[in-house]
Amino acid sequence: MTNLEMDEQPVLPLEITDIIIDHLCHDVQALGNCGIVCSEWLIRSRHHLFSTVQLWPWRVRSFFSLAASKDCTFANHINRIEIDDRRVRTREHSGKESRFKGIRGETLAEEVLFRDTMSQTDIPCLAQVKSMQVRNVDWTTLSPTQRVVLRGHLAKFHKLDRLEFQNVTFHDLREVVRVVNSFPSLCHLTANITFTKYIEHAISSAKSLSLSTNLRSIELGTEDGIPVVLTCVERWDRPERLVRLRLEHIKFNHLQYIQPTLRKLGKYLREISLAFVKVDHDFIDLLDFSHLSDLRRLESPFLASIEIKCRMECEADAESIDWSRLERVLLALHFFGLEIVQFIGEAHAGSPLESDLVERWVYGGMPDLRERGVLGVRVAKEEVETLSLEDAPAKD
Repeated sequence: MTNLEMDEQPVLPLEITDIIIDHLCHDVQALGNCGIVCSEWLIRSRHHLFSTVQLWPWRVRSFFSLAASKDCTFANHINRIEIDDRRVRTREHSGKESRFKGIRGETLAEEVLFRDTMSQTDIPCLAQVKSMQVRNVDWTTLSPTQRVVLRGHLAKFHKLDRLEFQNVTFHDLREVVRVVNSFPSLCHLTANITFTKYIEHAISSAKSLSLSTNLRSIELGTEDGIPVVLTCVERWDRPERLVRLRLEHIKFNHLQYIQPTLRKLGKYLREISLAFVKVDHDFIDLLDFSHLSDLRRLESPFLASIEIKCRMECEADAESIDWSRLERVLLALHFFGLEIVQFIGEAHAGSPLESDLVERWVYGGMPDLRERGVLGVRVAKEEVETLSLEDAPAKD
């Protein structure tokens, strides 16, 4: 073997270098450096760098220009795209100076918002996208004709199985249903949405709508989204399809919509996550599945896991929970196959609340569950989103 041939042999097996690159999956600079080492490292680095692409308005034109190039090296690695109409860069002129400002000022010409971004769906690299997040978009600004055209563009994402709406505004649920039903492979929907119409009207119209029964997972967390979407889901003809339900920011007035939905879906759901704005005794009633008298076999596909999140800042919050009653309900579910109960104490970012304190409250209140190895406890601090000047406009 010649010296040249020896030099071409990798020092480490490719399996090892792949593991090392995978470990750097969140370090953009390191991944960029790995990509210039050799072609094998380039492929693995591109997989992480471009698996998720954030199409902020000021990046869209240059991104699609590069993606359309024959020398593009990332086209086959895009799995998820994120779009946020508030990530614009605007210019405010003050004499000879100009600086980036928030929503105010003159929007730069190269900014491309969600609607026009979706008009680029003929770009081949988007054909394999499986996940899309749409954030801070006002759908009501579109005319009926524009909405039809937009749905046509969205329908080209044939492989999309996960759609997330975050702070998106609609007139009512009708347009949401049209969009969701245009994706033949969609399995997950996050609908953190608001409606311009009165909530009573939105709920009333939702009763006659049919949301795709292909959905297997739904996540809701807004004042409008929870009652309206659940009203639609409760009337499903095939409730057995839905196996995962996650509800955030639950308030007392939401219980009247959550309870009938769980009564219908309860014997099919495998995972439930409930996060409450305020601890209240009534939330325990949501977990009471004693009405499921048609359960005949212990191996029935019943709940596998429950996640409960409550605001806990002090001992008074812990004392407000009827732990013994909650434990009785959870033990009954455990009898029917419940494997994991995850209790999360939620606190604000600056709270002194520590995990060991919450563990003492929860484990002390539900000792039987702990002994059975079913109960897990942790603290979740609210994160304050920080944006770089490159990603978001500065504020006064």
